[in-house]
Amino acid sequence: MFVIICCLSSACGHRMSYDNATSFSWSDFQSVECGDTLKLPHDCFLSMPLRILCVDSTLFVQNRKGDGFIQRFRLPQLTPIGEASISMGNGPQELLNAYRMQAMDSLFGISDLMGGSVMFYPKDSACNASHFPSGRKVRLEEPFSDVVFLSGRPQFVTTVLNTEHKRLTFFAADGTSRQTTGMYPTFGTEQSPLEQMEGYACEMAVDLSNSHIWLFYKSTDLIEIYDYEGRLVKRLHGPDHFFPAVRELSNEEGLQKVSSVSGETRDAYFCPLYSGGKIYVLYSGRVYHEGQSIDSYLLDTMLSFNLDGTPDKVYKLPVPVFTFAIDEINRTLYGLSFDPEYHLVKFHFQL
Repeated sequence: MFVIICCLSSACGHRMSYDNATSFSWSDFQSVECGDTLKLPHDCFLSMPLRILCVDSTLFVQNRKGDGFIQRFRLPQLTPIGEASISMGNGPQELLNAYRMQAMDSLFGISDLMGGSVMFYPKDSACNASHFPSGRKVRLEEPFSDVVFLSGRPQFVTTVLNTEHKRLTFFAADGTSRQTTGMYPTFGTEQSPLEQMEGYACEMAVDLSNSHIWLFYKSTDLIEIYDYEGRLVKRLHGPDHFFPAVRELSNEEGLQKVSSVSGETRDAYFCPLYSGGKIYVLYSGRVYHEGQSIDSYLLDTMLSFNLDGTPDKVYKLPVPVFTFAIDEINRTLYGLSFDPEYHLVKFHFQL
């Protein structure tokens, strides 16, 4: 049952909590097992795949390096569409560091963290043309850690790498800053501005049905839902109820940095996705230990939420992955893994 987290009285001692947060636990989810796992050949890819996205009947595979950042495959047979596209560089049709893909309205976009820009393409041509179309690059005025563009509105929403900015920063279609709004959550422990910015690093997903922006935090199992005006709609905490554990340190040159704390810092949510009227996200909950194996970044738990924020299902994946995409047409989940080498995994699952 959902309860509102309340601050305990001083007689009961200090207890960390987020203000105005709705608590949920594992028992609020319906457990589902994914079946019919199929490991697809590694030689489908030119290099190291980083992210995937299903748009209609096209699977986009984003590579970390190689002859082109983007490969396309026709679903469900995974037939290649054209050649790998988009080369590395700082030219008008190039990207320095492709980060995430998003399809919205008639556009297909790719953000570039290093270049501080977003490249837009006509969605239909990006999905179907034998030659990948030319794009239009928009450079944002501030460096960002994540960016999404909003359906029906010519604007971007970002989490900006600047301690003077608030929780969300909105940019106009030409990349100029429009407003910064929203307060970082607090839980009763003082944090420096840099600890706050790094401790509340998050990834976003856009709920098309309700014009909401979901923030999934990486170092605390906190979820926040904002509207398109940057107003907080709902704050959710769970299923394990932990808080950011990061420390600001000075290096030998006197520069400040924020580090994870071995044995205290925990990983939470990764790769949120809106699909078919639900929000899906990978969940970890693991405690960070210095020198831990890279396999700890492979996750076997995926959660789904209804659009009002209530928990829906918890999926146990027989093969751990580090990112995923959903083919709504064929009721198929695709995931990427790197154990023992980079490969694509295919699951049939209950939507």
